[in-house]
Amino acid sequence: MGRIGRSPHPPTTNLSAREREVLTEIANGCTDAEIAWRLGIAKSTAVEYKLRIYAKIGVRNKPLLVAESFRRGIF
Repeated sequence: MGRIGRSPHPPTTNLSAREREVLTEIANGCTDAEIAWRLGIAKSTAVEYKLRIYAKIGVRNKPLLVAESFRRGIF
């Protein structure tokens, strides 16, 4: 099994353009509501994007998401 907070599934980094926008907002410290407002989407849609990004990167929380994204050179 992986480190604590990491998904046991193999991660991928095939993020869509919109997922990259959401990831950037997450890295900037935005809440789900702020992401929704900034991108002109519903809060529930922002949450769905966030969950898909977590699965693709292979993490379970925001700090690990941002750290792993930087480590992989996504930013």
